[in-house]
Amino acid sequence: MSRNLDDLLNKFDQLKIRFQGPIEDCLVIGATDAKPHLFVSLMVHGDETGPLPAILDFVDELQSRNNSFNGRVTIVLGNRKAALMARRFTEQDLNRVFLNEAPDSFEKTRASEIMPLINNVDLLLDFHQTIQPCTRSFYIFGFDYKTYLWAQILGEAQVLVT
Repeated sequence: MSRNLDDLLNKFDQLKIRFQGPIEDCLVIGATDAKPHLFVSLMVHGDETGPLPAILDFVDELQSRNNSFNGRVTIVLGNRKAALMARRFTEQDLNRVFLNEAPDSFEKTRASEIMPLINNVDLLLDFHQTIQPCTRSFYIFGFDYKTYLWAQILGEAQVLVT
């Protein structure tokens, strides 16, 4: 798969034809009431485009005939505008404006679009990437047993930061 950002975003846009979500840069795969409901966000920091190829591969896998997942998956590209500028954000860090009292900005508007989609999800995965090279993937979350079990089920990362 191409790692060129324009090519990756074009592939995402092609998927929107079939899986258009309720907001811009959002895919929804599965029935509205299907469970479990997985919410995946990436590019919350526009310059963190590294997870995009893996998410596109994941969507391909969900579409495959061998897939037996009967739930619902919502995928949101957080900040395409900043990604196209090769910047972390345009006005404010999107990861810091999911608050009513945050000053108005493009990112605050985007956060207000995303927030309602997060209600009633069973698992939220928010993909980021490190600034410095990293030899192993890892999970970061405030520890609770249910989230720990999700990390165990997902596997992949052997490192857990709480």
